[in-house]
Amino acid sequence: MATIITTTDAYIINGVAYKRVSRVLDAYFGSFRKATSDEEQARWNEARDKGTETHTQMATYFASGTQPSDYTASMFVRWFRASGLQYVAHEITMHDSQSTIAGTADLVAFDVANNTHAIIDWKRSRRIHPAAFERYMAQLNIYAVLLAKTNPDWQIGRLILANCHDDINTVGIHDIPVRNVELRADGSLHLQYMHGPNIPGPGVQSTDDKPDKLPTEHL
Repeated sequence: MATIITTTDAYIINGVAYKRVSRVLDAYFGSFRKATSDEEQARWNEARDKGTETHTQMATYFASGTQPSDYTASMFVRWFRASGLQYVAHEITMHDSQSTIAGTADLVAFDVANNTHAIIDWKRSRRIHPAAFERYMAQLNIYAVLLAKTNPDWQIGRLILANCHDDINTVGIHDIPVRNVELRADGSLHLQYMHGPNIPGPGVQSTDDKPDKLPTEHL
């Protein structure tokens, strides 16, 4: 079994440093915008901590069956149980030794209907901001490449981006198109044109929130 140590910028896997997918995406798309005040930063820190708690409770559920007390986590779990997907693994770390890129998928499931595997990424968010959508598309497609390299016998047929929040009563499900992603030896990436029907482009923004760059994901 691999020995994995995580840091802010990297995974150390069996003594080798691997770049985190989030850092590779920062280099490609730019970082999420910074807070403009201490008050805003405090709100974001609180939202980040709540998002961490949601992920922790979901991981505990999939590991032991303990029902989450967190509302958002319970909504995600309810959706998954009704989805027809079969649990395979959660918080699974995947890596590519050639590009030295690694990442952790929230959940991998088996799609019985298509006899393929699905990767699911949870966002504790009221909505998926159009300006961040392409980044998340890339993230899930990179996960698909990493998972295929880590488990070459698995066919990846579905990528799912899911969002929910404490003050909404439904889970948003976004099926992400599978695109060609090349992870290069220098740790950079090349993406096939990511847009498609009903897929927001990177310049599309809503009228109520117009960040200078990409928004934070936990709004």
